[in-house]
Amino acid sequence: MNSTLKFCVVLLIFSAIAFYLHIRTVASGFEVISIQEKNVYKKPLDGKLKIKGKIGFTTIIWDNSGGIKISDSCCPNKTCVSMGRTTNSTIICIPNGIMVKPITSEYDAISQ
Repeated sequence: MNSTLKFCVVLLIFSAIAFYLHIRTVASGFEVISIQEKNVYKKPLDGKLKIKGKIGFTTIIWDNSGGIKISDSCCPNKTCVSMGRTTNSTIICIPNGIMVKPITSEYDAISQ
């Protein structure tokens, strides 16, 4: 086996391990940050949060299995809505200034 092929195999193995560790990480919750109001919100009891952003309102919904999604927003392209449900990724509505980010431990995937 030549050195280029060996390098590619090693790189593929490390990439697979890193991907596995990334998808295995589950957020302990989410926080919603509004740049307009300079507030941080936590999950409400009914699992639905409607907050005012820079240009209007954004609706965020939590589900029972730990996921979250932006269900509606006043932004023109609705990219944040089309991102769908997530359990460990950040969702941002740039025009409205809303960020939904997971709360994770201070350890990274390598430390775990």
